[in-house]
Formats: sequence, C-alpha cells, structure tokens
Amino acid sequence: MNKKRIFIASPIPPKIKEAILNLKNKEPFSRINCRFTRKENLHITILFLGYLDIKKIPLLSKKVHQVAEKFLNEKNREVFLNKVCFGPFFKLRMIWVTGESKILENLSKELKKEFEKNQIPFKNKEREFLLHITIARFQKGVVLPKELKNFSLKVGWKFSLKKIQIMESILKPKKQPEYITLEEISLI
Repeated sequence: MNKKRIFIASPIPPKIKEAILNLKNKEPFSRINCRFTRKENLHITILFLGYLDIKKIPLLSKKVHQVAEKFLNEKNREVFLNKVCFGPFFKLRMIWVTGESKILENLSKELKKEFEKNQIPFKNKEREFLLHITIARFQKGVVLPKELKNFSLKVGWKFSLKKIQIMESILKPKKQPEYITLEEISLI
C-alpha cells in the first residue's frame, strides 16, 4: 500500500514569518540549543492525518473542498498570534507561537466530522484544536532551565485566513521534514 504523510494547514503571511525568524537572535531563545524551523516550513496545523493511502487523497481533497465551502461567507477570519512560549505543556521540547482563532477551531471540528463520516483516518481524534506554530525543536538531550519553564513573550500578530492547504510531510533522518503543498483551497 502506497502512503503519504498528510496534514491540513493554514499558511502564514511572509511578514509574520519574518517576525518569527527574528526571535532566534533574541533572549532567551538564542541560548537554547535548538533547531529553528525553516521559513518555508512555518505553518499552523489544522488537522494532522498521518500516513494516508494515496488512493484516499482524491476523497480527502473533495471533503476538504466541501468543508471549505461552508466557510466562504465567514465574516470572522481573524487568526490571533499572541504568545511565544515553550511547549507542549506536558513535555517542554519546542518553542511555539500560540494564539486563538474561531475559524481555525471550527475548520478543525468540521474536518474531523467529515473525515469520520467518510472513513478518512486522522490522528488525535479526542484532542481539542490547539493553535500553535512550531518555530524550533530542542536538540536531543536539551533540558529547559527551570527559570524558563513558565517563560512567555507577548506578541500581537494577526492575519485574515484566506486559504488552507493539503500538505505532505516527508520525514528526513537528522534533517527537517520537507513539506509539499499538494493543494491550496481558497476560503474567499
């Protein structure tokens, strides 16, 4: 069976990507031994599917389009990015930008419903949507100093969601994954 590692994502505007990349030269991030995400890989995961049989990709595409159509007249498209912190909260091993967005939260819920109805498998069925952008991963063995465990940096970035993407993730040993946009779906 031929499979691809798939997720549904929101792209991030170039100005916000630049602001995120500028963080690696700021305290305390500059002193943590971590690998920063490449600019072209920065995104918000709406729903991670994992390995999907390539025969299901046309059905997946059709269902993502159907869900996207429900949001064409959505007035509130705002995505708010308000904090840089360490995550995930149960095992700190990344630097995240977190925030909130009703449209992304609702897209995630609708995609889950549609995928379940159509037997398109996805990961973390029970987990609530948590808006975050992974901007760096700690190098193996790095433990965050205790004084930084509750650290957060307030930011005030926002953008209007105009499209979503069906993405393929190709894992590469000892390197960052390669992300390929399989399809972009307009929300306007």
